[in-house]
Amino acid sequence: MKKLFPSEAMARYAAGGFRRVDGWLTALDARLIRSIGLIQDEQGVAGALGEIGVHHGKLFILMYLMLSRGEKAFAVDIFEQQSLNLDDSGQGDMKAFLRNIKKVAGSAEHVELFQSSSTDLQWRDIEGRIGQKVRLFSIDGGHTAEITYHDMDLANRALLDAGVVILDDYFNAEWPGVSEGAAKFLRRNEGVLAPIAIGENKVLLSRPEHAARYSDALIRGIEGRYFAKETGFFGREVPVFRDPRGLYQRLKQSDFARTHRKHPLAERIKPILRRLLRV
Repeated sequence: MKKLFPSEAMARYAAGGFRRVDGWLTALDARLIRSIGLIQDEQGVAGALGEIGVHHGKLFILMYLMLSRGEKAFAVDIFEQQSLNLDDSGQGDMKAFLRNIKKVAGSAEHVELFQSSSTDLQWRDIEGRIGQKVRLFSIDGGHTAEITYHDMDLANRALLDAGVVILDDYFNAEWPGVSEGAAKFLRRNEGVLAPIAIGENKVLLSRPEHAARYSDALIRGIEGRYFAKETGFFGREVPVFRDPRGLYQRLKQSDFARTHRKHPLAERIKPILRRLLRV
């Protein structure tokens, strides 16, 4: 598939260019999302890319640079209609958003904008304008349980068979409504989405039949020092990725530690190290 933008532009942005755009995105989460895009390219997965809650475009631009010819991008945000910002979870700016896209990509002509609360939209409203299902769908809008549930449902209806949902702030203690709403959706709609990875502030999900393939590809594709562990999460073992900060975390995520984690001596040394390093 021919890309709309040079691969070098994507590489530069994912490697640190995103830091020049206001918003919230860690380097590791950017790496995970870029990796999903590369996996989809290798598998020939084609479709729209979009986000609810784009703010100034920090994550959206990363996805926008992944576009291939014939694919669409869409952005949903209340922007200046801040009376609709019920939980004060971000203050989007349409002018800044479009300016940032043009600065990085040269053009914003491939973006379909929806200046609206996501709760006032159904999938048919978006599909009517973009005309295709979605391969990457980021959810970072309102952070209440009710809005998160609605946005998860919208993403589920929009998603391609091999698509991926990127959910922000599931484990963020400041926004417990996100985990409440997402967990309620996953429990009530068991079998439609399954987690494939946990990043620093993102949870990635896909259709259950594709989950193992995505998880395995991420473990192979992301440098070993970022892979922390696998953990049970909504019925499957899911890889957890962390940027190892501090000596203890670097030791814990080293190849040697992962290889010998179950050794009896390791279990005895671990609390000693924690005390010495004041973890």
